[in-house]
Amino acid sequence: VNDAAVVFDVLEGQVVVVNLDSGAYYILEGTAGHIWQLLAAGQATTEVAATLAHHHAADPAVVAAAVEEFVGQLAAEA
Repeated sequence: VNDAAVVFDVLEGQVVVVNLDSGAYYILEGTAGHIWQLLAAGQATTEVAATLAHHHAADPAVVAAAVEEFVGQLAAEA
């Protein structure tokens, strides 16, 4: 997370992310919001995937692929 260009806040269970450079904003709910918060806390994508796989009792490989896809979408928006 580029703190200088991107800010976020959690409001009523949703993560609101604003890119100050572009003016774009995003509302992340559910798992997407959880991923964002873990990344913002400094966890690597592998750690995020492991945390989510454990929390949801899901296949770690499937979760890792989904996290990588989500992070790729975030990076494309930067």
